[in-house]
Amino acid sequence: MIIERSFFFNEIGEVVIKKRKGSKRMSIRVNQEGKVKINIPFFVSFREGEKFLISRMDWIKKCRIKIEEKKPPKTIYTEENLPTTKHHEFFIQRTERQGYFRKFTVGLCEIFIPEQEALNSEKSQKYISDSLIATLRKEAKIILVNRTREMASKYGFLINEIKVKNLKSRWGSCSAKKNINLNLHLMRLPTHLSDYVILHELVHTIHHNHSLKFWNELNKYVGDSKSLAKELRNWSTS
Repeated sequence: MIIERSFFFNEIGEVVIKKRKGSKRMSIRVNQEGKVKINIPFFVSFREGEKFLISRMDWIKKCRIKIEEKKPPKTIYTEENLPTTKHHEFFIQRTERQGYFRKFTVGLCEIFIPEQEALNSEKSQKYISDSLIATLRKEAKIILVNRTREMASKYGFLINEIKVKNLKSRWGSCSAKKNINLNLHLMRLPTHLSDYVILHELVHTIHHNHSLKFWNELNKYVGDSKSLAKELRNWSTS
């Protein structure tokens, strides 16, 4: 059972505090977007959660600084510097039409930009970025979904729906109804890491937390889960 409340602090913005049944101590997390989440035991008041947050304010600010420092510089796309994926190349075409549009053929995403728009304009750059997301989603809906069903069948996991989403702070999730969400950015990872994430979520269909039983079960399929989790931390979820 979970009860959560949102609080706003002038120094760091919105913070979500969750009461979790079974939690034994207070913990705090700053995700890759800089958002702060706090878990507290069910018997601890939200007021105590706020005090805990205030006591860790300096640590939160340092975490956010480190997150910003790790972010790669913003990419400026040119005709010589276009994104690529594992299965598609990108090509810029100029069009007399007023609007932007894209066209997929085998292994190619053609991006059509109005002649009057500069390639380095905010609109053009955003459309190229959006086209990259659309391409990763297109690939993921086939490759990741098929791979998940393949491994579920191979290892005997029972699952329901598999959805591909542009998640901001996690690689995947699994609901109590055995529905699995996968981050489309898994398509950027080496296969052994995307397989690790998929198996991680499949194991959650039988162990809904990160207990010792969960990790022991996961290790049956991936070997050394700790080293894979460490390697995964070198990649951004968006």
